[in-house]
Amino acid sequence: MPDTASFSPQRRWVVRLSLGLFLLAILTWIPGCPSGPSNVVKGKVTLDDKPVHGTVKYVGADGKDFAAPINPDGTYMVANLTPQNYKITVFGGLQVAKVDAPKDLTKDAKDKGKDVSINLPGPSAGGGVDPPRKYEKAETSELSLDYKGGSVTKDLILSK
Repeated sequence: MPDTASFSPQRRWVVRLSLGLFLLAILTWIPGCPSGPSNVVKGKVTLDDKPVHGTVKYVGADGKDFAAPINPDGTYMVANLTPQNYKITVFGGLQVAKVDAPKDLTKDAKDKGKDVSINLPGPSAGGGVDPPRKYEKAETSELSLDYKGGSVTKDLILSK
């Protein structure tokens, strides 16, 4: 920083004002920085008090879904949800794709040409247990959440 003693009184005032405005801008900007994802639901997925491995998916009433992997300790965090009612699904492994299935790949006539999720098996070696199959589909899972927004904790206790 230049030696302000050699500046005229008016120049010193301009330098000090500039520095003050710069510091004010920095202090105003820092609290406004995003501290993480917004509209978050987090919790723990368990079956018989043991962590479950796989993926949690929140399926909204509007048809949009939000998925997140389950950590080895059973915890999960789904971010950027919109306020609405959700059905919650839990499945072992990791969902890697949702594609429009060719008609010859589906066996049931009702599924021909519909979206198909491809689930890869997840490692059970991480200590997690497989979730029961009834939680794989929104139609058969009894898990739900009426999400109003903000940060919410939702533990998912599965049953056989």
